[in-house]
Amino acid sequence: MAVTDNEHLFTYMRHRHLLISFAVLLFGLGISYGCGDEPEITPVSVILFGDIRLSSQSQIDSFLLKKEHPIVILGDLIIGSYRTSRGNDIRNLAGLASLKTVYGNLIIVGAEHLADFDGLQSLDFIGGKLLIVGNDSLINIDGLNNLKTIGGDLDIIANPLLENIDGLSSMNSSISDLEIKENKSLTNIDGLHSLTEIKEDLNIWDNEKLENVDGLQNIKSIGGDIIMFGNSLLKDLNFLLNFKEIYGTLYISGYSEFNNLEFMSNLAFVRGAMSLSDLDRLTDLQGLNNLTKVGRSLRISGNHSLTSLKGLDNLIEVNRGFCDGLPCDGNAYSLFIGHNKLLTTLEGTSLKRIKGYLYIENNASLVTLEGLHLLDSLTGKVFIRNNESLNDFCAIRSVITNDWNGDFHTEGNLYNPTLMDLKNGRCRD
Repeated sequence: MAVTDNEHLFTYMRHRHLLISFAVLLFGLGISYGCGDEPEITPVSVILFGDIRLSSQSQIDSFLLKKEHPIVILGDLIIGSYRTSRGNDIRNLAGLASLKTVYGNLIIVGAEHLADFDGLQSLDFIGGKLLIVGNDSLINIDGLNNLKTIGGDLDIIANPLLENIDGLSSMNSSISDLEIKENKSLTNIDGLHSLTEIKEDLNIWDNEKLENVDGLQNIKSIGGDIIMFGNSLLKDLNFLLNFKEIYGTLYISGYSEFNNLEFMSNLAFVRGAMSLSDLDRLTDLQGLNNLTKVGRSLRISGNHSLTSLKGLDNLIEVNRGFCDGLPCDGNAYSLFIGHNKLLTTLEGTSLKRIKGYLYIENNASLVTLEGLHLLDSLTGKVFIRNNESLNDFCAIRSVITNDWNGDFHTEGNLYNPTLMDLKNGRCRD
């Protein structure tokens, strides 16, 4: 095979047996059989070894090859620069028109003048991750419309002008991990409609114009955490109707448009931690009526319209948590109820077992712990603090006095009984 003028970028396989081995291993392309048993090699693909970094327009332009030679990269392809302070002049990807396969990761990062991915229309396979990060002028990724396979993670982060991801509409049904974060102009993720499985975590954070996540409607399996916060225009997370069980942490925070949690009405078990915070219009927890167990900690915090815990009718047990990256005040709580300023009662829950610390604090309107009266097992410390209207602790008296020897802390409440007060029946002021 002839070597092109771009000898510094491209390495051809010259040895005949190596070329046969790699061609068979990768594609079975470029091999035809003549009259004998030995395959004949035809120059179908140009195969490039190692990682390739393109940080300037001239490097991309020099990548041009004859169109009859699809390009296969056996390592990573990095376009742009992680060191965005240095800048780069990449404005188009037309020089990559023959790129068909990247066996490693495709990383497009810090290409501050790049508005689209036109030039990548031949790309149909990425064996590793697709990372699209910090491209200040990127408006769409339509140039990826023939991409069928992403073998690893899909990360789309901090592209402030990106409006949609429709270019991913031909993508395969399964990826490892999905992160969509800090894309200020992104309004929808409809381009993910073919996705049915996320093997690890789903993270969608701080996309301030995101109006819906309907593109996730066909997902049936998520193997890890579901972290959704700061997408303030979302009115629901209806894709969660597909789930009876969540294998990791479920963290939902910062949604001012949620009136209810009906989109979780099929959920029965969260194996990890669960956090519902800063849901400003939520008055109760209706929609969680089928939830029976949280495998780690449960946090209900900063929900300024919440008046009761109605909806947790079937929740029986929460277990000891280890924070999982979530705020937990330095202690491994099992149940944290705090900073819900209109919450007056804990009625609505059927909790019987709390296998760890119990925190109830800074709920200004809370007057009674009624709702915890079914507790028959409490194995950690108890902190009940700064609930300025709280004067009735009788709901926990039976579990506290039933051979319980844990630490009991009260302060800043309207009434602050000691453990001995409760054991002696002085549970109400």
